[in-house]
Amino acid sequence: MNVLDREVIGRFSSRTLAGRDLTVPDDLEVPTLLCFAYQQRQQGDVDTWLAVVADDDRVGVLEVPVLGRRWRPARAFIDGGMASNMDEATRSRTMCVYTDVDRFRSRVLGVDETEICAVLVGRDGQVAFSALGPVTPAAATALRAALDRGT
Repeated sequence: MNVLDREVIGRFSSRTLAGRDLTVPDDLEVPTLLCFAYQQRQQGDVDTWLAVVADDDRVGVLEVPVLGRRWRPARAFIDGGMASNMDEATRSRTMCVYTDVDRFRSRVLGVDETEICAVLVGRDGQVAFSALGPVTPAAATALRAALDRGT
């Protein structure tokens, strides 16, 4: 089920909407499901993945909206607007990355796709599972199997 062309996720840094600076994968404390989205309308697809791991304390979650560099000057406004509509837990697990989106997808994920990308990584950055788009029954099963293997 893995769609990435690599075994280790690329390193990237940003700040969560709760104000914590993070470098992925270096600062991950537990195996983490990273959900990369590129457009606001993709939040519903991200939410399908969050539902799969909502009650699983073996895995952390990090939502990663990836926005183009042109939005960087408005970061405080965009991040503030997003944060104002979230509870503290959601702010803590959301980190916006302002960058060259195509280059980010290629360098960090190794894909050219514009669909959301869900990636389960261990604390060492090893990719245990990845999929594009909203969750499917087969993808949910594969994700749970990866967690059962002890990522």
